[in-house]
Amino acid sequence: MSNSLDFMNEIAYFYDKICEPCNNERINFLLKYLNNKSNFIDLSCSTGETIFKLNKNLNCKMTGIDFSEKMIEISKTKNFNNKSQFITLDMNLLSTLNTKYDVIYSNSINWNPKLELFINSLKQMVHCLSSKGIIILDLPYLEEIDLIKHSEYFHFKSYKNSVIEKFSKYLNVKDESATLFQSYSIFDFKARNEFRYSCYLDILKLKIKTINDILNDINLTIEEIFYNYDTDCTKKFNYQLIIKRKSL
Repeated sequence: MSNSLDFMNEIAYFYDKICEPCNNERINFLLKYLNNKSNFIDLSCSTGETIFKLNKNLNCKMTGIDFSEKMIEISKTKNFNNKSQFITLDMNLLSTLNTKYDVIYSNSINWNPKLELFINSLKQMVHCLSSKGIIILDLPYLEEIDLIKHSEYFHFKSYKNSVIEKFSKYLNVKDESATLFQSYSIFDFKARNEFRYSCYLDILKLKIKTINDILNDINLTIEEIFYNYDTDCTKKFNYQLIIKRKSL
């Protein structure tokens, strides 16, 4: 069983094949807040798919960080033909970049295993936010989802001579947290090999009110709330918080 960093390094090379790191709805949503003069950063960018797709529409400065060096290696390979940069760095060390950003985006802040790390990540963002910049938190809508009933699922994807299987199961579900067991199996029929990578991942399932209280304490405020990237959908899968500094 791998720890979270080893796990992300292990699955990096086939991550795009089995997961959907970034859909078109996310890109269209982010484009509303970006222009060619923006300085944009994607925290926990995984394979850099969001920046890769944004670069097809914009020519602004973009940075992706992730604590997984293998994810960053994939990001650099995919984005080699533009001026974006990718850095191996934990989001809780963001301030060490000593740079101001107009748009700070994160869809992984709730993967901080503890509330104090979640708060520290927000403080790091404040330190690096330009005077009129915004923070966009993109979060799974867990506060009204019964994770016990929706606790287990499989996903399969064929790739060349292999089949990749993704298995997820929620465990230890509490009011504000849960543990997600995740496992990827690769069946290589040509080589007759099987590889399996597994990990227990802690996830925060904070309510919007709780996040709002935290933001107020560090001089931030929620300006707008969207669901499913402001698309028409009867079921809420994720929500986006547009966050700014409080007016002086």
